[in-house]
Order: sequence, then C-alpha cells, then structure tokens
Amino acid sequence: MSNDLAGDQRSVSPGFDPNPEGLPTSHLQDDWADILTRIRTTYAADLERASEYALAWSNALLRAQVIDLATYQALNDARVQSRDEAEARFTGKGGGQ
Repeated sequence: MSNDLAGDQRSVSPGFDPNPEGLPTSHLQDDWADILTRIRTTYAADLERASEYALAWSNALLRAQVIDLATYQALNDARVQSRDEAEARFTGKGGGQ
C-alpha cells in the first residue's frame, strides 16, 4: 500500500515553479520544496496543518525581511496550488500522472 511518497521524487504541474526566485539560499529553497511535497503528499486529515505550516513559514520569512513581497506572493501561490493538487487527489478529480 502506497502513501504517495516516492522517496524524493517530486511531481509538479507544467509551468509550476516550486522554488520561485527570491529565496536567498539553497537551504531555504530545499526547505520550501520539502514543505510543498508535504502538502501534496499528505493525507486528508493533515492537509490543513501542512498548508498552515507553509503559510506560517512564508509569513515568518517576510516579517524577518528575508524575502520581499513578490517572493511571498509566489510562495503563497505555490502553497495554494499544492493544496489544490492534494485536494484533487483526495476527491479523485486530479488529472493523475
């Protein structure tokens, strides 16, 4: 039985950049990719928590002036898209890969 976690394999929609420009270090970029993977691969019961964690993480970076507003918006867009992909997987409405 699979829990949709295929090691470090990350699938994304065409044209979707999980690491928008503006995250200043590769460590932050890797952390953000992991956060989005957690959202996309979580179970329904944990989706809200994973999405809220991503929101809090990006808010903290903005408040600490690590990122600018444009980067914050790009991160939020990626969070919302990842959440939508996860919800589509739960409801069976996803395009599948």
